[in-house]
Amino acid sequence: MILFWLMNPINDISTQQPPVKFEAVSEMEQASKNEYDESFVKIQTKLYPDMRPLFTPGPRDFAFKAALEVAKKQDNWKLHLIDDENFIIQGTDTTALMKYTDDFVVRVEEGDKGGSLVQMRSKSRVGKSDLGKNADRINDFLDEVKKQLDKQ
Repeated sequence: MILFWLMNPINDISTQQPPVKFEAVSEMEQASKNEYDESFVKIQTKLYPDMRPLFTPGPRDFAFKAALEVAKKQDNWKLHLIDDENFIIQGTDTTALMKYTDDFVVRVEEGDKGGSLVQMRSKSRVGKSDLGKNADRINDFLDEVKKQLDKQ
């Protein structure tokens, strides 16, 4: 499986295209974090055909509250931005094995036909291939948000 990822290098996964934008902490950081290799669209579609946002029939603020509760409980996550007016959570996750720092952003948007969409992007700072870590982070997070919403 590792050979498969090495042959299809990708280190930036998003639930939408174009990808969710990182919010600026500094002008330099904004430029580097929001760069996106267009070849990733084809690779992501091939590797993760089911990667999509979480739809919830509830209002945007309800979904954001659930996402924030889940984000605060994640091991190794540091939240750097919580913007409850624009429904954005941004932070970093330190990987357990190699101690790499990866960036993530969560944005809750209004759905086209009502409800809400929880969008997420996860991007490695180091390396050409993430060996599936960013997709796992997104899928695990969205699964937990769904469970949180189902409880309420």
